[in-house]
Amino acid sequence: MEAIVDLSGKCIVVTGAGQGIGRATAELCLRLGANVAAIDLKSDGLREIEATAGADRILAADGSITDPAFVQGVIERCCSQWGGVDGLVNNAGITRPAMIARMTLQQWQEVIDVHLTGSFHCLQAVGLRMIDQAEAGRPGGAIVNVSSDAGRKGTIGQLNYGTAKAGVLGMTMSAALEWARYGIRVNTVAFGVVETPMTEVVRGEIPRHLSGAHPAPALEHPSGGRQANRLPAVGCGVVHHRAAPRHQWRCPHGRLSPPIDTRAVLNPEPRRPPQPVWGRSLVSPLLVIARSRRECALATVACLR
Repeated sequence: MEAIVDLSGKCIVVTGAGQGIGRATAELCLRLGANVAAIDLKSDGLREIEATAGADRILAADGSITDPAFVQGVIERCCSQWGGVDGLVNNAGITRPAMIARMTLQQWQEVIDVHLTGSFHCLQAVGLRMIDQAEAGRPGGAIVNVSSDAGRKGTIGQLNYGTAKAGVLGMTMSAALEWARYGIRVNTVAFGVVETPMTEVVRGEIPRHLSGAHPAPALEHPSGGRQANRLPAVGCGVVHHRAAPRHQWRCPHGRLSPPIDTRAVLNPEPRRPPQPVWGRSLVSPLLVIARSRRECALATVACLR
């Protein structure tokens, strides 16, 4: 495959790496030369990756990102084994679908705890380490928070999920602005519905009389086959927040440019690999198309550049 990014010798932390988009992302990082700290609650997928890549290239950590002590321990092990951390993909997630009237507080809280609070634990632990590295003369680093189109437009039967993913967008924008002076890039990738074990749960829970209310294209299976999709779905958008030092955020008229331009990511064009554009000094979006697990991984890893 074409090396879209050279990750040789870098340490990348990927959460939710045991299956789905997270696993595809971890495997792609490994193929591009990175050492990977793979985090997931389920150890089976992690062991499979470890058996393929070798214990010297991957740190398989089974545990919950809702536990800040666990997250901190993984980051410390990364730094001890590979000398630092260069990237984070905040991908771990769960679903607890229910209509608003029937959603329990537990269903609400479990999703918020993983998608929002857990992502914060990882972002903070990795970001603080990157700041220490920057102050020691090693600036830079990239954080990619995985959001969803549900966080931009809402979704039926997943108020908890849509709210959490909208929060991830806000977390990304704030961190991008705050850590730009250290050379740390914080970006969000927002995907539509791609068939994974997690999205299969949602497909079975949304009432039939609602699933046909929003026509959608065929859903692409991770293996490459296509199936009919009864859920609202679009392609994929990458909201790309490449923050520059504040003194560079100037438009030709001398005023601060708007920090975020959240243009719509709907695109009816045929599926094609992501085509990122680099070198932007303003906080601005990068839009791509992706409807398979592989393409989602490509878009995610591209932001680690």
